[in-house]
Amino acid sequence: MDQDGEPASGDDADPVSPESAESHEPVVGRAKPRRSARAWASIVLCVVSAVLLAGGTLAGIANRQLVDGSRFAAHVDAVRQDDAVARQVGIAMTNKVIEANPDLVAVRPLIEAASVAVVQSPSVSPMLTATIREVHAAFTQPGSGTVVLRLADIGAVLSGVVAKISPDTAASLPPNLDVTLARIGDQTAAHSTIDLARRVSLLSWLLPLLALLCLVAAAWASGWGERSVRLAGRSLLGAGCLVALVAGVGTVIGSTTGTNTLDGALRAATIHELVGLLWWPAAVLLGAGVVLRVVAALDGAPATSDARDWLELQPSSQRVQGLRAGILVLLGTYVVVRPASAVQAVALLIGLGVLLLGLGEATRILSQLVAEHGSRVSDRVQRWIGRVLQVAPGVVVAGLVISLALPSSRALPAVLAVPNDTRCNGYVELCARPYNQVAYPAAHNSMSAADEPGWFLAEQPTGLVGQLDAGIRVLLIDTWYGQATTTPGQVSNAAKDKAKAEAQLNAEFGAGAVASARRLRNTVSGNPIGPVEPYLCHAVCDIGATKWEPAMAGVRTWLQNHPREVVTFFIEDNVSAADTAKVFEAAGLLPYVATHEPGRPWPTLGQMIETGKRVVVLMQRDGGGATYPWLLQGWDQAQDTNYDAKTPEQLSCARNRGTDKSQLLLINNWLNNFDRIVTGADQVNAYDSLYPRMLRCQKERGMIPNFVAVNYYNRGDLFRVVNALNRVG
Repeated sequence: MDQDGEPASGDDADPVSPESAESHEPVVGRAKPRRSARAWASIVLCVVSAVLLAGGTLAGIANRQLVDGSRFAAHVDAVRQDDAVARQVGIAMTNKVIEANPDLVAVRPLIEAASVAVVQSPSVSPMLTATIREVHAAFTQPGSGTVVLRLADIGAVLSGVVAKISPDTAASLPPNLDVTLARIGDQTAAHSTIDLARRVSLLSWLLPLLALLCLVAAAWASGWGERSVRLAGRSLLGAGCLVALVAGVGTVIGSTTGTNTLDGALRAATIHELVGLLWWPAAVLLGAGVVLRVVAALDGAPATSDARDWLELQPSSQRVQGLRAGILVLLGTYVVVRPASAVQAVALLIGLGVLLLGLGEATRILSQLVAEHGSRVSDRVQRWIGRVLQVAPGVVVAGLVISLALPSSRALPAVLAVPNDTRCNGYVELCARPYNQVAYPAAHNSMSAADEPGWFLAEQPTGLVGQLDAGIRVLLIDTWYGQATTTPGQVSNAAKDKAKAEAQLNAEFGAGAVASARRLRNTVSGNPIGPVEPYLCHAVCDIGATKWEPAMAGVRTWLQNHPREVVTFFIEDNVSAADTAKVFEAAGLLPYVATHEPGRPWPTLGQMIETGKRVVVLMQRDGGGATYPWLLQGWDQAQDTNYDAKTPEQLSCARNRGTDKSQLLLINNWLNNFDRIVTGADQVNAYDSLYPRMLRCQKERGMIPNFVAVNYYNRGDLFRVVNALNRVG
């Protein structure tokens, strides 16, 4: 046998006698058979194939993730949001601010914290990624320097104007600035990067194709059959190990790179971002190699022990043991330097281990079946099985060639390419419209959700994020101070608010309904404990409460994942403006909030999205004043209709709150009957009821209904009506 437990037969060694083949004892006094020239050729070709396939994988990843403009911009944005990078950029910004105004050194920590927050703000992403895509295209695609060319021409003209009107200023400009700008504009400076992008794209399909040809040649040299399948498995395993080695080395370098300087932080964040792209392709190559090794074992008993060597936890081959030792050392190093992300790696290894054990068991069973029933299989069937096994390696590698040959979105047909999203709240037509000229689906008492634990008298089917997912863009919420109680999951109103909350809910639902809900909730046994905190409650927190800050953090995550959506909060605020601001800050929503002075024109949705200021916060009671100008006083900005209708006929269009100068119109469209809250929603949310009312109110008030607020938004035709008002869809 050779080192890894394979029989020294076929192209690995000269034929040996049947006696020695059957014996498991070494033949004393006989020299170890030497490999033939074809055997050596197959081994060399297998090694070359592994190297080419690893190189093609790396080129394919570069082509997919770096040559493609959108993905490259996303990676740059991720590096920008890295904690160490943001801190170093924030420090640099702070130094510049204090250099300009030395007296601000007294509040340096405040300036530094604000600078870091600005650098990491998600609101920067749209502008940054759009700019990066333009610059990236100018340096990677011929003829894509339109924007850069235009800026260069303007710069060249301005340099000439400055020389005329301010010679002193012109003297401080770099010499030959106009020539430099012109070279940038006509992409002369980008010739090398464009050429590099072309080469990467070429290598992404050429190297895997050459790897496939080498495998075919290796299979021919080995005489095809089961041996060629094992060679293909080795090639894939070797390629996977090489890619994993690059990823491991990169991880170690990135983790040991100092982040106390901006250059170091950028270098470490960039390495970690790139290394993260390598682990999954490495796992795919290794998994494909293991599968082919198992497939090879099904073609005959001689390979079974070889496959088991690779699959068992204690392999007998020294070569496999050495490989496993190297992998364990690499993984151990990774755990030491990156303990947090190592948890995911451990989970992956456990899954891979279970998979290998399963494959090993399947190999054993199938080998037994082949040994027991092989004589019953016709020669024709055996020939077809052999052909399938011979084709399998080519299919596997060909699939990799295809996936790496067309990695960039630019290489896909136009019908398959995903265009950059230019919609605003789902429709391109809305981007040019001012905020107050758009209708939005709104959910009354958004926090009162039937799918969240502990909520009685619920008025919506889902919580805040579920509503946003469904298409709601205005969340009407009530905030109160509450305390956890000795009853698990139960929250009680703060002592100062109890009477006020009880009276408000009784007036809305009736004392009988509230008393019944409280009995069901069994609130009598709960005694308040712990700190007083802001909660989302429908007046009485005992029959339903959600801690406010975590709910808003969920909204922040949703906004990050939906960068072209404008969202509004209309808050019945029983929590102070200062504590409201703390909740928004803790949830990471401050970068999104918009300010607006009553009576001034609203920006368009497109402008709000481009600036990142796409969350409007309206307060029913107290605004934020000069301290928190983004907490807009609701009835200075909006006017509404009655909200106490018991029947559809009582739904009026007359102004209830606000003034005739308020620019936004809130239509309260629900029935204030707890005993028919869902069936009432079915009735008044129906298209034939809701749309005529919207048109009537639009005519009477001379304004588009901006916030169409309903109970149980999933009943009726809310979204269809809003689209009709917006003339879209």
